[in-house]
Amino acid sequence: MPIHAQNECLIFRRGHPIGSRIKDFNALSPAYEGVTVSRCLMVKDRDSQAWNKMNSMEAHNEIRRANTAMWNSNQQNVVTLLRNWCKMSDEVDERTIHSIIGYIDVNAFEIKTNEIE
Repeated sequence: MPIHAQNECLIFRRGHPIGSRIKDFNALSPAYEGVTVSRCLMVKDRDSQAWNKMNSMEAHNEIRRANTAMWNSNQQNVVTLLRNWCKMSDEVDERTIHSIIGYIDVNAFEIKTNEIE
């Protein structure tokens, strides 16, 4: 069984088909932006110790909110996707989703392969 079937598919198959949001399957799509966040949300029910550790990280929501374009993009592509399309509005609030996005954004290590010689 593919790993996604036990993870984000459990969330994405609840609501509207995600494929209907994707126009070109050979191109990047905002519909994919919710995958990592959905996996993080699943940690809450699967591993409370890991969930508590993740929530101890810094999200810098106030600082990130100042970047209105990015905040609004995350609101539309991730928060709305999960809460409305995937019908999670009763399970998770906007602040939690934005915080998870912040944990990823603030604490991730980016590898820039174009700069490697």
